[in-house]
Amino acid sequence: MNTVPPILTPRLTLTTLTISDAADLYDIRGRDEVMKWSVKGSPDATLEETTAWLARFIAEELTADFGPRVGFAVRERFPSPSTPSSSSLSPSPSTSPPPPPPPPPSTIPPGKMIGMLGIRLEPYTSSFCPATQAASGKDRWEIGYIMHPDAWGKGYASEAVGAAVGAWFAGIVGSEGIQRGYVGARGEDGVVEDGVWAMVNGENGGSIRVLGKCGFVGRGGEGEGEPEVVREGDGRVSLVFWRGK
Repeated sequence: MNTVPPILTPRLTLTTLTISDAADLYDIRGRDEVMKWSVKGSPDATLEETTAWLARFIAEELTADFGPRVGFAVRERFPSPSTPSSSSLSPSPSTSPPPPPPPPPSTIPPGKMIGMLGIRLEPYTSSFCPATQAASGKDRWEIGYIMHPDAWGKGYASEAVGAAVGAWFAGIVGSEGIQRGYVGARGEDGVVEDGVWAMVNGENGGSIRVLGKCGFVGRGGEGEGEPEVVREGDGRVSLVFWRGK
């Protein structure tokens, strides 16, 4: 997997995943309320299972299920202890209204991983790819993400996804290393669809709203802006979304 510079947002930091993230990741992947929406569909049973999965994900080698990719650990940003609080600042003579009160303190321990986000190659030959992609004969870059339940409802997923996609289009995440990996995996004749794609469980309204906030629209459905409906072998329904630059 490729290593890229950290991505900073007003409230979050996204850093390249490492094996030291395994315990925090297990606290996310080990939860049914998180993993029921994933392709896997069930939580990791042990820390060892999560560690083995993470070791494969961050490894350099390319496999059928782990092609060129980049993955991030998502954490909250905390102000420096030396940063003055609003109460310690001298009052301003301005007649503007007072600033809103600060948000309540986070219940998430400082430095704890609150989510994982990745962008990876989804080849058109994959058994997971939608019918329209298989028919197109084009590979896609697909984004996926999971968040700890303690981070739900704060807008963190939208903030992380928006920042990662923006960095991808700016070339910060879509680095030469990932492109070299693509050529190595698919050959010089490989063709990639434009934009970034996402597939989400049709019952996961929260994740669908996140994609909408980040500029994704339905793609491949019967009407303009309608998502393609993909029926999985286990009966689940996934929806296809896309975002361009």
